[in-house]
Amino acid sequence: MSGKTKRVCVDVGGTFTDCLVMDETGLLQKFKSSTTPSDPSKGFMDAMKKAARHYGVGVNEFLAQIEVLVHGTTLATNILLTGRGAKAGMLTTKNFRDIIELRRAMKPQDVSLYNLFIPPARPLIARSERIGIEERTLYTGEVITPLNEQETADAVRHLKAQGVESIAVCFLHSYANNANERRAAEICGDIAPDVFVTTSHETLPVWREFERFNTTAVGAYVGPAVGRYLTSLERVLKESGFSGTFLMMLANGLVQNVSECVRRPVFLLHSGPAAAPLARSILAAISVTTTYCRLTWVAPVSMSA
Repeated sequence: MSGKTKRVCVDVGGTFTDCLVMDETGLLQKFKSSTTPSDPSKGFMDAMKKAARHYGVGVNEFLAQIEVLVHGTTLATNILLTGRGAKAGMLTTKNFRDIIELRRAMKPQDVSLYNLFIPPARPLIARSERIGIEERTLYTGEVITPLNEQETADAVRHLKAQGVESIAVCFLHSYANNANERRAAEICGDIAPDVFVTTSHETLPVWREFERFNTTAVGAYVGPAVGRYLTSLERVLKESGFSGTFLMMLANGLVQNVSECVRRPVFLLHSGPAAAPLARSILAAISVTTTYCRLTWVAPVSMSA
């Protein structure tokens, strides 16, 4: 068999890696292998090898037949839940480094507002690794204080010396004008090219600081591991003969290419589970349509009555 004739979906969970293959006839076949936490790409390829054996070809030939490969993974979710994320730093507007700890002064709704025994939420980025930078953009997008580039460079050097693996750049009102954030990210790349950098205007370009800063902090926390995994997997697939379209399942049920996922890893939270409700809605629509058609044709109205 030649040409790209198959579509494949692979979900890497905490225990098992599931593979679903649709061949040229529209027939679906499923395969399962054990997930390999130390290197999830190994369990991924084990599932591919099982599928290849089923179709009576080598894994390289099987991969060459794949037109579209969609991948979901709980990697980012598991990293966040188990607290195994990267040591991250943050560059933020001066005097705003405590936003992710202050939150909105919210407490659980089912307890008293005055209950002092509720432990505070532990921020993903330690206070000592959150550095305020002189800069200011208004909600209108007007820059009233340009980015202090020397201060930014010194902060990046400090964070690098502290051993951070990633840096979140979170400035006020960057959703209205991202110039200062973009320049800060460039400085990070120049001084610490091996450190993962994510910006709030790319992650969640909406007003309100806590939501935007906190989401970006999550991206910095899971970003290095997600980047290593996806880069490694993409390389292994290409070396093994895959040349089709490779897409990642996002938390919103949509898909995205690998380079964008590496740049914005927070969107891979709930990547695997997000596929289930999407599939359910599609199957439900098909079921309703089929049922309607059956009712229409099985019991037609008699015109002679």
